[in-house]
Order: sequence, then structure tokens, then C-alpha cells
Amino acid sequence: MFQHSHLVNEARSNVRDQCDPFIPVEVAQFIWHRRDGKSAGLVVSPRGTQTELLRPLSCSTGADTAGWLTDAFFNPYTVYGSLLSEQWLNTGEYIAMIAEFAKIDTCDWARLVLHGLAETVGAFYDDDERSPFDEMKNIAMVERYRKEIVSCLERMNRQLVPDLGDL
Repeated sequence: MFQHSHLVNEARSNVRDQCDPFIPVEVAQFIWHRRDGKSAGLVVSPRGTQTELLRPLSCSTGADTAGWLTDAFFNPYTVYGSLLSEQWLNTGEYIAMIAEFAKIDTCDWARLVLHGLAETVGAFYDDDERSPFDEMKNIAMVERYRKEIVSCLERMNRQLVPDLGDL
């Protein structure tokens, strides 16, 4: 388990409470941790709002970087491209990375990726109230998609890996 997961969960909860419906791209700050060549715990938060809480995390870029949104190399697309090349701790952290981008007001494309993942893994098919095509109107819905996708993937993995406990 990722040692700073409690900080990341608290920070994500704070963002959900502070930003409605989404984080403005102009103030989007990307903070995550890298250790032993693996990354985990990405949080996208408004610049300067959680500096002390997230201080233990080792990497940061975004709105506090000179040239954010004015330089061709400092925008959500290039940050996403850079983070795609990271080796994430596990699939859940990788899905969380995509979901964090979906919390930014201008990142409709990330919400579409989550829609596609939800459909692919069969998310919400047991829920008469929701479908994978429901619009993500706020951060709370983005988080619900992330949790449902990860839950479906975990169920799929349990079905694919036999229980060898009795051998």
C-alpha cells in the first residue's frame, strides 16, 4: 500500500468540497509521489490550497510553474503525456491519475476516457439508476466513476486468479 494514501484521500476530499463543479485549469496544480521508480497518489488541487498537507509528496507541476497555459509545454495535455510515461504503483493508481485530470474544467477528454473505461469493465450495469453514459457533472461524480471502475477491475481480477489457498 502507498504510504501517503491517507494524505491523498484527505486532499481529494478537500478538493471535492472546495471546487464545484470542477477545478479551473488556470489554478490546477498536479502533485504526486515517486519512489523507487514508481508513482502514486496524484492529486489535482487549486494552486496553494493544500501545500502543507501534501508536502510529503515529492513531485509537483502546474499552475505554480512559470509559463503555465502560456507556454506550449505547460498545460494539462503535456502534463498528462508526461505522466503516461510514469510507472504507476498499480492499475488503481493509474485509473486515479486519469480521474484527477477529469476534475479539471477544460478536461472533457479525461471524462470521456472514464466513460470508455466504465463501459469496457461493465461499471454501473447492476445499477438501475446509473449507466456508464451518465454525464459527469462534478468532482463527486468523477470520483464515483473512479471507484466503480476500480471495483469492477478488482472483481475481474479475483475471477481471473483462482484461489489456491487449499493446495
